[in-house]
Amino acid sequence: MTAAKFLGATLGLLALGVVTACSNESEPPSITHEEATQQYFEEAQKWELAPGWEWPEDPGYAAENSGDGQGTVYGPDMGRVDANEFWFCSWASTAVSTDDKDLVAQSVEEILKYEETTGYKKSDAGAKEYTDDMLASAADGDFQTLTEYVTLNCPANPANG
Repeated sequence: MTAAKFLGATLGLLALGVVTACSNESEPPSITHEEATQQYFEEAQKWELAPGWEWPEDPGYAAENSGDGQGTVYGPDMGRVDANEFWFCSWASTAVSTDDKDLVAQSVEEILKYEETTGYKKSDAGAKEYTDDMLASAADGDFQTLTEYVTLNCPANPANG
């Protein structure tokens, strides 16, 4: 996969908060930072992080004015999607950084569950194709794309300082 295609898929995921605002009339067009934070922590309860990882105390949604006299707003699933991404990053980072074969196997088993997440379900076709290919490669023991994804998209384990 080229860097441009990789970055395009990543940007598609990042734009999810904006794009999904128009995707379903039954959902609110946007949510506040309080609602995004609530979603984040509700979603976090559904997923176990990799060993040594901890959920952040504050996911960091800005409440301040966005420059137009209005408060900052987020796409309707932003909190869920961000929690899914943090969970995924915990396991993907572990998979590509440990020498413990049992932990690698457990990590791959966990990241294959990504298709169950809101983040995956709300992704566009291009992002899903990229994710499917990355997960299939990881399941086959090829971590090249997963390593690139972790390097470009995942935070360092915040529990390590």
